Amino acid sequence: MGMAPGVDGLNPLAGDGDWDRKGDSHLFAASGGTATLGNGTLDPAAIGAVVIAPGVTVSGPGTIDGDLINAGILRLNLGTLNILANFTQHGTGTLWMQADAPSHGRVLVAGNVTLAGRFKAEFINGYDPDPFATFAFLVFGGARMGTFDMLEVAGWDPAFWQLDYSVGDRVTLRRA
Repeated sequence: MGMAPGVDGLNPLAGDGDWDRKGDSHLFAASGGTATLGNGTLDPAAIGAVVIAPGVTVSGPGTIDGDLINAGILRLNLGTLNILANFTQHGTGTLWMQADAPSHGRVLVAGNVTLAGRFKAEFINGYDPDPFATFAFLVFGGARMGTFDMLEVAGWDPAFWQLDYSVGDRVTLRRA
């Protein structure tokens, strides 16, 4: 896969997916496969937004210096994905957090968040969260619109978990 426009040369995107520019408005993660930010910075400022298409997986950590629209899978490996503008997740999108004691994947959004679709959590390396464990996986500086439509926790009955939207600037996964 070649380097995408706006990706810093020190940490280019890696993977077997393609980044396609659609006119002057969006940079799409498209045509299947996966792409990894690799702690790099993707800057779509000249083209509007980064869009993850259905069927595509993009994983972090890293930085997106603009808007991110997720209609595919945004996988939060251990570490932080910084979105320096707004985050929108469509009904076809999945936000997938991995957790391992003592860290977990998270998204820090400078602007607004619009939520729909699925939230998936996965506990790796044998990590078994304590009762009443919490994971603030999405923190934002602006307003939140919507909620996730579905909660999935790999290897767990979802009845043992809940998404908490009660704190104004974050969404937290809580073990009941």
